[in-house]
Amino acid sequence: MNNKEQVFNNFVEMIKNSWTYNRMTETEKERCIHVLLDNRTQNDIKGTYIQRWKALNTVYNAFLMGLGYDGFLWRENGL
Repeated sequence: MNNKEQVFNNFVEMIKNSWTYNRMTETEKERCIHVLLDNRTQNDIKGTYIQRWKALNTVYNAFLMGLGYDGFLWRENGL
């Protein structure tokens, strides 16, 4: 059973290994991690481990959309 208090750190570790994260600039990476680990994010996301994970997925998806993510060819030829 996963500890719901660890979901934020677990999610960030998963993101750091993702294809999309590795296509971000260093500044974008820093901002992304900041948003995911921010006190406001952690205080506002409640529920079980799975519920929190899903909410973090929504936050990450919104972050990617803000960067212009448009699918598997995103930044294929560089930034």
